[in-house]
Amino acid sequence: MKKSFFLIIAILSFSVAGFSQTVTTNAATSVTSSSATLNGTVNGSGDYMKYIRFEYVNDADYQTDGWDGATSVNATPYDNSGHLSEDLSVTASISGLDASTLYHVRLKAKDDDNGTWYYGSDNSFTTLTPPSSSSDIITAGNETSNIDYASKTGSAINSTTDAIRVWSFTIRDGGGSSDADTYGTELTSITIDKGTSNSVSNWASTIKQAALYDGATEVAEVSVTGETISFTGLSGTNVTAADNGTKTLDLYLTFETTNITDNQQFQFQIQNSNVTANASKSTFTTFSSATSSTTSDANRIEVTATKLLFVQQPSTVNIDDTMTPDVTVEATDANNMRDLDFTSSIDITATGATLNNSPLTSAASSGLATFSTISFSTGSASVTLNAERNTTGDWDVSSNTFEVTQPEMDVQGNSTSITDGDNTPSTADYTDFGGVDVSGTNSITRTFTIYNQNIDGKDGDLNLTGVPKVTISGTNASEFTVISSPSSPITTTNSSSFQVKFDPDGAGLRTAEISIANNDADENPYNFSIQGTGAVVPTVTTTDISAIDVTSASSGGNVTSDGGLSVTGKGVCWNTTTNPVSTDDHTSDGSGTGSYTSSLTSLTAATQYYVRAYATNSVGTGYGENKS
Repeated sequence: MKKSFFLIIAILSFSVAGFSQTVTTNAATSVTSSSATLNGTVNGSGDYMKYIRFEYVNDADYQTDGWDGATSVNATPYDNSGHLSEDLSVTASISGLDASTLYHVRLKAKDDDNGTWYYGSDNSFTTLTPPSSSSDIITAGNETSNIDYASKTGSAINSTTDAIRVWSFTIRDGGGSSDADTYGTELTSITIDKGTSNSVSNWASTIKQAALYDGATEVAEVSVTGETISFTGLSGTNVTAADNGTKTLDLYLTFETTNITDNQQFQFQIQNSNVTANASKSTFTTFSSATSSTTSDANRIEVTATKLLFVQQPSTVNIDDTMTPDVTVEATDANNMRDLDFTSSIDITATGATLNNSPLTSAASSGLATFSTISFSTGSASVTLNAERNTTGDWDVSSNTFEVTQPEMDVQGNSTSITDGDNTPSTADYTDFGGVDVSGTNSITRTFTIYNQNIDGKDGDLNLTGVPKVTISGTNASEFTVISSPSSPITTTNSSSFQVKFDPDGAGLRTAEISIANNDADENPYNFSIQGTGAVVPTVTTTDISAIDVTSASSGGNVTSDGGLSVTGKGVCWNTTTNPVSTDDHTSDGSGTGSYTSSLTSLTAATQYYVRAYATNSVGTGYGENKS
């Protein structure tokens, strides 16, 4: 037993004797200007090591006090339990270091059996110089002259051949000079917006896709939905200018096929406030905005015409009348976008009717030819215009079908045209006869005139084909009577009149419709609404007299019906005899229907008065009952 005991002691003694070689300080990693990761190894010794720590101190303090001024930080893990017979790697992260400073560091561990501290050797490191903030972005050119937008309209940019390069810009680490750090500049986000010379009014409706490329490598791609182009979440070597170096990136675009305006010009701009960089590396200074060039045709949208289109289609026109509005024809590309540089002449002919002075020729201005003298010598219900290039006779296109009418009927009242189908009677054109007193024998007669508006006698007569020629229908047709009829036919430029009498049978609005059958191709029958008002004096009641004083009292009234016409005046009247009238002493209390209050003043004391409410319209004055 004693022999075995001494053997165990010898083993322990050997382990202790060799332990000075079991603590190793490894090189620091992840060193920045203010932080580092410390590394070490506790070799497998068979002993339980506790309080595993790192000590570190800057060189200035080390030269003065050695390790006495060192800072101690616990390692992870803190002991080697479970690793007595194998090497154990330990680490510790430290921060708050001074930049560009030499630090001394060593690993130490305590033997839990004998309390002895064991130290690794000094393995120093130097913190880095802090990142500079002097980088910038400058233009690198590469604008495209006359952008053929129609050639690149895809929804994805898989390579540079899928889009058009419109600009390049360069990231300069250090802003073109050497900076003090050892970092590059890593772009993390960038927004490209409109320069002051940009004339493309709406990027969202013009640009479809945008992509950044580093040479042939795509960095990022976005769909353009607003008036800026933003790339975010950028990182890596493709967006990094090496320390004191540069990185040039290219902007590629594809385009929409609608809402494109020829000759508008892009100007792209990168403002200092619209870029960010990786904050752990070199960052941007406040630099002047980088802008693309707009010299000559740089980044100017180019639309190249391949066909013609009618813009203002022809409209129905009378024979020998000049068509309005003017017909216009534009030169467009395959996407129907107008070529503003097109100035060639365009010819127009007609099919279905005889076009005066055919063919008509008009020189295009900014891609648009205007025809302001279109007229016809014959009529037809189905006519088309045909347009083509003047010198080459190609790019043929036909208009919508339209009508050259004959004859053209117009009805007027009070020298004012009444539109066919008009359902809004008006006193201005006599379709509203106004008010007529139903209590007497009054009536009102209006005269209407039918015109054949065509000229030169080329279009034949306007025939009134109905029997009778003018018919009246509707709710109160019996109260409107045709008392004289028009003649027929009505030759070109001539007219014929008829008269209608309104004699109402009752109070209120009376309505009917006039209809005239004819041979006008688009106004048969010619219809319009008429109306009149059967009127009586207003109905009014008298309010009881109240608030009677020595020289004053209060009354009023309630206009319950305007009699079919607007009430223009109301109030109360009084006299010392019964049935006072509105020309006696009276109040004036406004207009319209409804209740009102009246004040009687300047009365004679101790005198009996008779009071009546009154209301007046154009027929006359109605009174309420006497109050005394």
